[in-house]
Amino acid sequence: DVAAAGAASSLIFLVTFAIAHWLAILVRQRSVSVPPPFRVPAYPVVPVIGGLACLALAVFQGIAVPEAGIIAVMWIAIGGVLFLSLFARRARLTDVSNMATNPELSLLRGNSPLVLVPIANPNNARAMIALADTLVPAALGRVLVQTVVVAPNDWDPLVNHRPSAQLHAVMTEVLHASASLGVRCETLTTVSAEPLEEIARAAKLHQCRSVLLGLSEITPEARDTPLEGLLGQLSCDVVVLRAPKDWQLDQSEQILVPVGGRGGHDYLLTRLLSSLSREQQRQVKFLRVIPTDTLRADQKRIRKELDRTTRVNAGRVCEREVVLSNDPIKTIADRAGDAGLVILGAQRLGPRRKLFGDFTRKVAMESNCPVIIISRRG
Repeated sequence: DVAAAGAASSLIFLVTFAIAHWLAILVRQRSVSVPPPFRVPAYPVVPVIGGLACLALAVFQGIAVPEAGIIAVMWIAIGGVLFLSLFARRARLTDVSNMATNPELSLLRGNSPLVLVPIANPNNARAMIALADTLVPAALGRVLVQTVVVAPNDWDPLVNHRPSAQLHAVMTEVLHASASLGVRCETLTTVSAEPLEEIARAAKLHQCRSVLLGLSEITPEARDTPLEGLLGQLSCDVVVLRAPKDWQLDQSEQILVPVGGRGGHDYLLTRLLSSLSREQQRQVKFLRVIPTDTLRADQKRIRKELDRTTRVNAGRVCEREVVLSNDPIKTIADRAGDAGLVILGAQRLGPRRKLFGDFTRKVAMESNCPVIIISRRG
């Protein structure tokens, strides 16, 4: 029935135009730092009347030609199934990359992302705040710096001055780093004998999008450390930074990303790489290490997988390398010696079970450059 098909096409167009009018209103309301790239005469009269008229005509079309409504619903349902089954993952990764590259898109969608940055070591304050502002620019989101005064429940500040002195040192460095970097931070200070529990409580209370943690060292013997226990308690994205004293983020122009097949941190990795390359061009290399006795057919398949992983996570041209070696830890450590930053993924054993993993732990121990360990939400 050509008439019904034409009516269904008109119905879908009317719904699309109604959505366009609605989006025009949202963009005008949420454009804060940059004016919207369009003008609307007699705003908001035109988009309101236009949107209501489109909806009214769509309803009339569906009632006057019932077949049109059925055809429209069927086409939308088929399109939805195809999108979810074939394109949803890639579309979401592209969306994550676009929002990281242009954070104002988050504001246009009504989001005000928050990153929680617990700081206990004054030497890491500058690096932590700089990385937090990269993940969520303070002008468009919120950077919440948390300092936890580690003290017993019966702590008397007049008798024991050490917690107060530590807090003063941390806050001084936070203020200096915030002022020098131009990052306006909110601060939160709590007193607790269990600092990691306070971090988990604050992240849940403030509904943080990300938590940025600092790590002083990784030991080979440690398992189920308190920090790894915290990873299991947090339901948001977690980024753990281990960096030398006085390290600055803008000094790292090279990024090394070792991969081992299909990872579970694609969305967070894409967001992190796009954020790091937003204001500064960086050279990103994806590295895959495989045994020397790997068959040629498997080598070819692995190279194709690495190419696909690179396109999905980086979304742009970057280096990729497959190395034949029976000592992947040493190989990655050697490559990391020339890189400015190494990004590794935390091992996920279950919904509430996350560890650094032996591989990640050994790579972090062997490399001398700054290391970022990521753990996706959930």
